[in-house]
Amino acid sequence: MNKLFRLLFIAVSLIVADIAYTKEMSVTVSDFKGRGGRVGWAPNGAFAVFDRKGWDGGHDVYLTRDFKTEKCLTCNHPDLPNKKRKYGQPAVHPSGRYIVFQAEKQEHGFVIPIVTNPGAGVFNDIWIYDLHTNRAKPLWVVPNSKHHGVLHPQFSRDGKKLSWSELYRGLDFKHPGKGAGSWVLKVADFTPNGLKNVKQYQPGDEVIFENHGFSHDGEWLFFSSNMKLNQPVNTGTDIYKIHLKTRKLVRLTNKGYNEHAHLSPDGKYIVWMSSVGNGNTYDYYQVGTDYWVMNADGSNKRRLTYFNKPDHPHFRGRYVIVADFAWDPASSARNGYRIFAYLFEMVTKNIGLPGGDWKARGEYTFFVKFRP
Repeated sequence: MNKLFRLLFIAVSLIVADIAYTKEMSVTVSDFKGRGGRVGWAPNGAFAVFDRKGWDGGHDVYLTRDFKTEKCLTCNHPDLPNKKRKYGQPAVHPSGRYIVFQAEKQEHGFVIPIVTNPGAGVFNDIWIYDLHTNRAKPLWVVPNSKHHGVLHPQFSRDGKKLSWSELYRGLDFKHPGKGAGSWVLKVADFTPNGLKNVKQYQPGDEVIFENHGFSHDGEWLFFSSNMKLNQPVNTGTDIYKIHLKTRKLVRLTNKGYNEHAHLSPDGKYIVWMSSVGNGNTYDYYQVGTDYWVMNADGSNKRRLTYFNKPDHPHFRGRYVIVADFAWDPASSARNGYRIFAYLFEMVTKNIGLPGGDWKARGEYTFFVKFRP
């Protein structure tokens, strides 16, 4: 009898857990003026930054203080490489003075142009922009090779550390897990004049480890990875955190494609992007992605947005991939929560959509407001 009771208890627990993983929340979604890309928000709330793709195919970094007007920081800047290069993935230092961002090398060997975009990072270095002097310079330079690049530089809450992902070996389609190349996580002491005491983390096979930034105490680093050589990137990437001293590893998600996990300013919640709930396959290229929220310890997972549900008010007329975002620094349980986010439309799923234009592919920034 006791054994039967235990089995029933386990079964009910699993059902409840699954319900918690699919529960809908009430959220408000609103667009930001104009096109946009990957975003960052000054910790003091004074301004936000984002990148935008230009008509020439390049990317530039913009700053807005009121979300109505904007200033281009990198357009035709004399310190930066050729204006047709790509600049993006901005992050703001807690002081509000410095912005770090990715910059494509001025000269390099030929690769498919999309892999040098800020979201891919090949042939990219880390640069720093000083808002007091309006000068820019390289902060971290990788070898000039298609097997090298950087992604997602992020500051610690006290501004003393910088983390990023670094490519050291290019794509290898012989192994499903190397479809995005081989990467490591890096953490360094930050100074405006350079990075010191660089440490490297690779808590799995030679696959991708995408940096998502520090815990508030600076002791943990959040990241996403498929972890194994036999695990395809598109269908089996999860959110983890690693303790920077002990290298203890904690897994926070366990199904679907998951990425872009960031801790709320009050430290209570993590919002991240996931393909879960969008179809019979977890391949995000086929089903799109939406935002989810969980408690900081990984419990109580709930869905925030429904951009890929045609019968839902969030649906924009095309299937989309929601991507990186930044928290409004004023977010709290009392004030409510808000994120400044980025998405792009999927061409591949637009073809069979009634009224959809399969040639259209837009990139947008927008806000999501919610109360857990």
